[in-house]
Amino acid sequence: MNQYNQQTAIGFLGGTFDPIHFGHLRPALEISTALALQKLYVMPNHIAPHKKSSQANAQQRSEMVRLAIQDQANIEIDTRELNRHAKSYTIDTLKE
Repeated sequence: MNQYNQQTAIGFLGGTFDPIHFGHLRPALEISTALALQKLYVMPNHIAPHKKSSQANAQQRSEMVRLAIQDQANIEIDTRELNRHAKSYTIDTLKE
C-alpha cells in the first residue's frame, strides 16, 4: 500500500494530443499504476499556450483521446479545457 489515499487519489494529464500517441499513454498508465490513482483525467486543450496551432481541431482531438482511452477503466476524458476560448494553463484548471 502506498502513502496515497486510494479514495481521493486522482491525476490530470493535459496537452494538445495532436494526435494522442503511445508517448502520452504509456506514462499515463505507468503513473496511474505507480500512484494507485482512482482516476486519471486526460484533458485535451482548445488553445495551447506553447503552440501556434494544431493540425486537428478540438473536436477531432477530443475524439482521438476518447478512442485511445476507451479500454482503460480508470482513465477518463475531461473536456473543461476544450470549452475555453483562451489559452489553457494548469493552474486555472486546478483552481476549477
